[in-house]
Amino acid sequence: MDDAKLHQFIGQMLTDLGGASSVALVRIGDALGLYKVLHSRGPLTVAEFAAAAGVNERYLREWASQQAASNYLSYDPATQKFALPEEQAMVFAVEDSPVYMLGAFDIMAAMLDGQEKVQPAFKTGRRSRTRNSSAMTFIPARSSKPALTLRSTA
Repeated sequence: MDDAKLHQFIGQMLTDLGGASSVALVRIGDALGLYKVLHSRGPLTVAEFAAAAGVNERYLREWASQQAASNYLSYDPATQKFALPEEQAMVFAVEDSPVYMLGAFDIMAAMLDGQEKVQPAFKTGRRSRTRNSSAMTFIPARSSKPALTLRSTA
């Protein structure tokens, strides 16, 4: 076994798990308007941020700390303020930005939610016939090539 390859792969898995853990927290930030508060108000302490957003300070501190650790927010230890840098604002807060990506986090969540509906198709080869669902589901493309297509059932 090649230890260097193993360590490289473990690093990749930790990166993937970190990204996966961000999905729920980004969606919380979007649903509560946290990115837009920081974008409109500029750098804020946790107390200022919690008051402006109308959320619990303790939970916000945990959320903002994770977001800063993921480089989604910035944090200035001298002022103890969190901020949404201009580049991140284009992804998280500016809805008419060409790189606004909050919808991608909704798709990732829907893909996880749809796993139980899609998993049987791997054994049977039959399409998922889910109806009346607001989740996105995987539907195998009608082709001899292995492919998955996302389709909204909303």
